[in-house]
Amino acid sequence: MARVPEFASEYDRVMLESGPASIFTVDAKWWVRLDVERTRELWILYGPVPREAPRHFVLTDSVTGLCLYILVTHVSLAERQPRGTVEEVPDMATGLARVDAAWAERRAPG
Repeated sequence: MARVPEFASEYDRVMLESGPASIFTVDAKWWVRLDVERTRELWILYGPVPREAPRHFVLTDSVTGLCLYILVTHVSLAERQPRGTVEEVPDMATGLARVDAAWAERRAPG
């Protein structure tokens, strides 16, 4: 059975459910957290956007090729990533599985 991330804090849960449009990631401790740095960067570059229903993406860094699962509350916060490409996935489990597979591929002896 796959592990299911939990919120790092009540703050993170409330921000996802009713806060302004933001980006969330799952950290190394398996906590869903507001990604303040990525959210701030996109607000500075493009301005605020209205909140929408959460959507799931895998972000691939254009320099390193590393993958990261992101959860956004406005699609433009994923589509406007300045240093990578994104692929929308249907849910968190799919996104985390794709990231895990990408990391396993990078770790495989070759």
